[in-house]
Amino acid sequence: MKLVPLFAALVCVVTSIHAATTTIHTIGDSTMADKPRLEHPERGWGQLLPEYLAGRSAVVKNYAMNGRSSKSFIDEGRWATVLENLAADDWVIIQFGHNDQKDQSPDRYAAPDTDYRANLVRFVRETREKGAHPILATSVARRRWSEAGELIDTHGRYLEVVREVGAAENVPVLELAERTADMIRRRGVERSKDFFLWFEPGVLQTAPKGLQDDTHFSKLGARRVAGLAVEEIHRLGLPLAQHLRLLPRDPDFVVVAADGSGHVKTIQAAIESVQWHRADPVEIFIKRGRYEGRVVVPRERPNLHFVGEDRDGVVIEALANERLQPGGGWPARSAFVVEADDVTIENLTIRNTTPKGGSQAEALYVNGDRCVVRNCAFYSFQDTLNLSGRVYVENCYVEGDVDFAWGYGSVVFKDCELKAVHDGYYVQSRNAVGRVGMVFIDCTLSAGPETQRCWLARIEVDRFPGSEVAWIRCRMGPHIPAEGWIVTGNERKDLLRFLEHGSMDLAGNPIDLAGRHSDARPPTAEELELLGDPARLFAGSDGWQPLR
Repeated sequence: MKLVPLFAALVCVVTSIHAATTTIHTIGDSTMADKPRLEHPERGWGQLLPEYLAGRSAVVKNYAMNGRSSKSFIDEGRWATVLENLAADDWVIIQFGHNDQKDQSPDRYAAPDTDYRANLVRFVRETREKGAHPILATSVARRRWSEAGELIDTHGRYLEVVREVGAAENVPVLELAERTADMIRRRGVERSKDFFLWFEPGVLQTAPKGLQDDTHFSKLGARRVAGLAVEEIHRLGLPLAQHLRLLPRDPDFVVVAADGSGHVKTIQAAIESVQWHRADPVEIFIKRGRYEGRVVVPRERPNLHFVGEDRDGVVIEALANERLQPGGGWPARSAFVVEADDVTIENLTIRNTTPKGGSQAEALYVNGDRCVVRNCAFYSFQDTLNLSGRVYVENCYVEGDVDFAWGYGSVVFKDCELKAVHDGYYVQSRNAVGRVGMVFIDCTLSAGPETQRCWLARIEVDRFPGSEVAWIRCRMGPHIPAEGWIVTGNERKDLLRFLEHGSMDLAGNPIDLAGRHSDARPPTAEELELLGDPARLFAGSDGWQPLR
């Protein structure tokens, strides 16, 4: 008999838990709506919002529907359905505008300053009458670029009306128009296609002729917009924020900010938030700031894309070298370590703070394959860059003195500046026989005021007989000795490929190469054609295209 009261108590507890569950109702158009055809890549951001739920204290009910405006949503009885299911302390997120502006569609058109405004006010007031909490959201941006490369606002007055209603009715407003426009701009004209539905013919069974849709989102775009909505809810300090976490369960976008304004404060924390062996790429956006400490990308976390907000404003610094970490190997003495495949690093600065004479100390060590480095700056002295695997380096600044571009990889440097701050050697390529070594295309070799001479490359041919270094159309200062190259050892020089073509002084005048080392030579016409085509150099068995 004593079990009956206990059972009744448990029922009461369970009932109270369910009663305390908060429901987030989302109403809007196709950019927010659920997409039942999972074989088609389109997703709405309301569909991905549940990924951000912090636990079981809240649920999402997405009433958004393709093609609906604020007018048609009301006229079709959809708003009445929401009201029937609305409970006290629920939340309603309201985003209309895409279809309200279609003045050629009488069943949907709602003029911004009359019907549209009135409909928003109705949503707000009727939500409050039910004891629930309304939230307005400005319409998400379309991917519409001008010929000048400027993103075009397609919503105009509708955005202003949302803000005006928010102010007049004292309703929080999620600034999704501004946030999504910034998201698209930062991604750029081409790469922003990833957020939307751009597919070549023959790729999708659901669109065999291809697809070019700049309004509706891919899964990547929808998840990113849902994340922006959650960030706005946290920014506004709404009580709803306690039910939503800033990072989804399996994030594809992580913001790092040293001042605490991002998802995490450190780059390493962002890396560790990503699931192991994730197949889809993850962008780690790093806000301006100085980040101290080594960064390690383990082999289990491929497909990471590190993007700095500003090359000079995002600085990663670490003190690491052979003396501090004896026997730890190359990774232990490097400021930024990449062991994983398919990693991209762009728009930031990496500095190993080991002083001159402090032993070997890399700024960047790459031991992964298919890696890309763009618009970065690297600072160290000995062994600044240690690169293995296939690596494409573009528009970067590299500073050092002894072998400051070296490794076992196949590497192309394009439009880079390599500055020798002391006497030494630019390159030591230890590539295997028959494998592409290090190729420099349209690069500049500069020097600091203390530098008297710095050699193009050096190699111990007995240890590394297949070493390949090629300088193609590069500008070089007077600190480059006339002989140019250093080759030690006597065996198998027939496999050595020290190549140079079209070298110029810093003013662009041709350099006389007659005095170059006897083991160096100009490339043949066939070699020159291959060296100038990174796609062919890197193709391999997987057809990797670093410029794509």
